[in-house]
Amino acid sequence: MDLMTDLSRETELLQESWKDKSREKLGTYLVKGLQNPRINMRSILTRHFLIEKLFGERYRELQRDEIRFSIEINKFYREWEIECDKTAKAAIRAVEAEKSLPEERLNTFERKWAEVLSVEVAEKISVIEPACGSANDYRYLDSYGIAQFLDYKGFDLTEENISNARQMFPDARFEVGNILEIDEEDESFDYLTVQDLFEHLSPAAMKAAVREVCRVTRRGAVISFFNMAEIPEHEINPIRKYHWNKLSLSRTREFFESICADVRTIWIRELLRGRYGYEHAYNRWAYVFVISK
Repeated sequence: MDLMTDLSRETELLQESWKDKSREKLGTYLVKGLQNPRINMRSILTRHFLIEKLFGERYRELQRDEIRFSIEINKFYREWEIECDKTAKAAIRAVEAEKSLPEERLNTFERKWAEVLSVEVAEKISVIEPACGSANDYRYLDSYGIAQFLDYKGFDLTEENISNARQMFPDARFEVGNILEIDEEDESFDYLTVQDLFEHLSPAAMKAAVREVCRVTRRGAVISFFNMAEIPEHEINPIRKYHWNKLSLSRTREFFESICADVRTIWIRELLRGRYGYEHAYNRWAYVFVISK
């Protein structure tokens, strides 16, 4: 069996792995509890990346304030003993905890960003987002006032996710698509953003995805990982129809650098501990790569 056949079969299995989830379930997946993009540090850093590309450093203090706010809310969840390797019971507690937080409180920086950006003027940048889910992060790019400055395209393997995204944002561009074979010309977007995807791919598929990420972008990317560590080699863990790998920081960085040039890595745990004095990042394996071409 050749590589293309293997990757085609892997794509089919990834699609099948989501078929048992309803549109309603997909619509709330990865937007609750500690994974809520309003307080998830990887989503926050992605928004900040785009804001800096649009407006430079003028909002640096507001960015710091938002990170401090995220830490406060994470402390609230920590009191419910929600950890990265949470059990099903803990996941239920996370939803219960979220319900006890007033929506007005969770929306604090949603309102602040929408207000300050409502009077901004900027030339649009083009952004493509693989594995966009049911507009999981885009819904906050929109509500925070960032989407108005983007020429955006989101795509996902799952048709139900795309249906959800189009229903929520009929004027935005959402399509069914595959990161292993992005249907775009070379360097057709300024930037690419993607959340928590690469750990679910086989080593061959991950390499194909990195090549596609670097191929379609002109200027760079911001890429989030949920299971990465300073280990010498990837720990490959196929489960059912997809993977749940622990990625080697050095190996992943080396491959990106061999294709995309400069890579800056951010270990979320160290960022919060070193700059903000917070010792309890809920996911010790979370990283963000900032790619420059």
